[in-house]
Amino acid sequence: MLLACSKEVKIDIPQEESKIVIDGRIELGGAPLVLLMQSQYLYSPTNLGAYFSSNISNANVTLVRGLDTFSLSPYLISELPLQSQITLAEQLNVELNELAFFPLKVYSSLDPNLVGAVGQTYILNIQYDNQTYSATTKLLSPIALDYFQWIPSVENNQFGLCRAFLSDPADSKNAYRWESKIITTV
Repeated sequence: MLLACSKEVKIDIPQEESKIVIDGRIELGGAPLVLLMQSQYLYSPTNLGAYFSSNISNANVTLVRGLDTFSLSPYLISELPLQSQITLAEQLNVELNELAFFPLKVYSSLDPNLVGAVGQTYILNIQYDNQTYSATTKLLSPIALDYFQWIPSVENNQFGLCRAFLSDPADSKNAYRWESKIITTV
């Protein structure tokens, strides 16, 4: 004999004011990329149209490096250099050829003097809707891998486990990012 009971539970989650969502990055040799979006209510529709309509393209965005201040302008993704488009495709986890259909604007600079450099500190300033947001980052010296090991999967040698080894400097702050992907298109 099996018995069960159930009770419908309704949780009233109050709708809060939307907030700004800032996804900014500058990488070694790359242009700054700042994607600004409005947060969405938990029960709002979750579709591409709602996502695209939450894109913010009317903010004032600057990046400070040393004594220089650079204005970042909103660009359609297709207007950005190829390397920036590749970075965005990886960031959004979509294929590069699909990215052309995303009507998002991304804040960036086409100034060849503004690319990520080791040892530089960058201060991002955003003014939007009578609010100011700031963030600071510094590009540290890259730490080279000592060696890595590939252990292929028994079922399919196109997949497997990649292990990387490095000597971590004890006297510095650590900030590592490891990414892997299967490359299907360029």
